[in-house]
Amino acid sequence: MHAVARKWLVASGVSVVLSGCVMMSAPELDFKGIVVNKKEPPEACAPKGNLVATAIAMIESIGDDPVALNREAMQDLINQADRAKANYVYVADHRQYSNNPRKNLVSRVVMKANAFYCPSLDIAKE
Repeated sequence: MHAVARKWLVASGVSVVLSGCVMMSAPELDFKGIVVNKKEPPEACAPKGNLVATAIAMIESIGDDPVALNREAMQDLINQADRAKANYVYVADHRQYSNNPRKNLVSRVVMKANAFYCPSLDIAKE
């Protein structure tokens, strides 16, 4: 995804204006991540290390079979965050009405980690 000047992150019903953001995605998991270059994180975010450790632990504990692919996708998201020199990562899940059990499983994994799950995302057009 392309970097944009401004984004609106809707988390816990509160709109937060973010600047200097980089938008990325992990297509293997079909979710999108937002990396934010800010010293003080807005609501509903967690440090990068917590994101990857928590999500990997949840995926492995549920026992989904493409664990290696999921781990690789998560780690790629973190690596992109490092290259962007971002301190925090946001995850937004866009599969709210999926009929695919595998996708629903990963949706639940992301949702359970509510420290970094963002319930909805709206990108403001410049």
